Amino acid sequence: MNTLFVAWQSPEPSRSWFPIGRLDAEGASDFLFRYTQGALDAEAQAGFKPLVSFPDFRQRYEASELFPVFKNRVLDPRGKTLQSI
Repeated sequence: MNTLFVAWQSPEPSRSWFPIGRLDAEGASDFLFRYTQGALDAEAQAGFKPLVSFPDFRQRYEASELFPVFKNRVLDPRGKTLQSI
């Protein structure tokens, strides 16, 4: 299993970082996202709102492929960038 912790930075003036979520991947076809306690802390301390793709802090989100919100941010393993395409 691979795990990626998702962080959010609050706006000015504090610019504090909060670990808001956890994405777990079991192979290439089993993905799970859930918020951590940090999301609730960020909501209380800095006004964090749930991500549009994951609107409920207490829900577990499961998918057979990587969620689009993360898929659009994964780097190309061949090193291609927008400028080289």
